[in-house]
Amino acid sequence: MAKTVVSIQNLTKSYQTQRALKQINLNIQEGEVFGIIGMSGAGKTTLMRCLTALERPTHGKVRICNEEITTLSGASLRCARKKIGMIFQHFNLFSSRTVLENIVYPIEIEGASREKREARARELLDLVGLTAKERHYPAELSGGEKQRVAIARALINKPAVLLCDEATSSLDPRTTHSILTLLSELNERLGLTILLITHEMEVIKQICTHVAVLEHGEIVEQGGVEDLFAKPKHPTTQRFLQNITHELPKGLKKENSIMLRLSFTKGTAQQPIISRLLRQHAVDVNILLGGIDVLRTETIGNLVVELTGEAKERADAWSFLESQGVLCDELV
Repeated sequence: MAKTVVSIQNLTKSYQTQRALKQINLNIQEGEVFGIIGMSGAGKTTLMRCLTALERPTHGKVRICNEEITTLSGASLRCARKKIGMIFQHFNLFSSRTVLENIVYPIEIEGASREKREARARELLDLVGLTAKERHYPAELSGGEKQRVAIARALINKPAVLLCDEATSSLDPRTTHSILTLLSELNERLGLTILLITHEMEVIKQICTHVAVLEHGEIVEQGGVEDLFAKPKHPTTQRFLQNITHELPKGLKKENSIMLRLSFTKGTAQQPIISRLLRQHAVDVNILLGGIDVLRTETIGNLVVELTGEAKERADAWSFLESQGVLCDELV
């Protein structure tokens, strides 16, 4: 049975008359890469601050490794926070410290010996691919290298979960891809649980196994990433997905036709289903839009098609597609 690393129960946060978070319930299992996506003002920052006890919730609980951090303070809270590694959009490195000195800082202030902390830092430098940069200063590094240093520093205490708060937002697409690849490798090699907060669906698409969609302080949809991409239910989720796909122009639908969005998952993308449809049913099939989403956990093919023919033949064709495991949504 999977171990729950982060448990959020009925989390609510209010500021005077404004409610920033409303009844948030999430469970993040060991080894998951869990994404929380939302636009500006959705409540992502407030949620992140509640997860680290920088904000106290109005109601509800946050447990990290079965310890409720929302009730802790002082030394107990500092000890609990060691279980959470954090990286941010702006790196937060010390400009006057070398790469090695930045990485060791969290255990330096705890009094670890120089030999112990530098040995640990060099292990992490090797892990993030920066062995040759240990004596460099942040000003001498690229944005991607700075974020790798921040990742190494976040792992110095061997945390149970790595919290990434918009960690790639200030990076170019190529560097973003390399950082997400590194995080994915760390997840696989170390079994590291990652909680990733973002406003970019492309980030969710590349790295996450599970996702929750945050809107106006509420979780409006959550589940496996492949399920969300194949059949998004909430309008907010659908809008996020439209940002990485093409939209159909208006007025395409013809008389005696229906338009369907088809999602091919779990092996159906490798089957000649459209060919079988044409052989078995008296409908014309016009492909209006197509694409492939390569997720971390699944490859999903998407087609938007127009089926033209008599009403019964259209209905039979729709039923045939569903019988083959294709997810079908009618576009109105």
